[in-house]
Amino acid sequence: MHPPLDDHLHFISDCGCVVWSGFIASGIPKYNGKPVRRIMYEKLIGEIPDGLETRNTCGNPSCVSVDHMELVPRRYVSVANRVRNTMQKTHCKHGHELIGDNVIINKRGQRQCRACNVRMTQEWRKRNRKS
Repeated sequence: MHPPLDDHLHFISDCGCVVWSGFIASGIPKYNGKPVRRIMYEKLIGEIPDGLETRNTCGNPSCVSVDHMELVPRRYVSVANRVRNTMQKTHCKHGHELIGDNVIINKRGQRQCRACNVRMTQEWRKRNRKS
């Protein structure tokens, strides 16, 4: 049997966050397999309309405060998370710093490592050079 939901909630007065100390899967606070933000929203505010999800607005991934949530279309949540994760990267997977002239913004608005892009382009040209 799971402990009550409230046993995992901790209020932080200086920022207003209600922090979840229970199970977290892929960055999402969960209780009995359900997203805690959804549980909190439905418990304190009401039903969430179809096609919408709760989105954390304070930046604390463990925060489940309804004051720090907004309802957004499901597609928006995944795009916003992808952008946030990309912007937080400081180095590419090969260890190059993602700052200054070493950053390229591609057609999809994603940051890429210039050094890696140059190397991949050179390798592609070498492989595809006509004999």
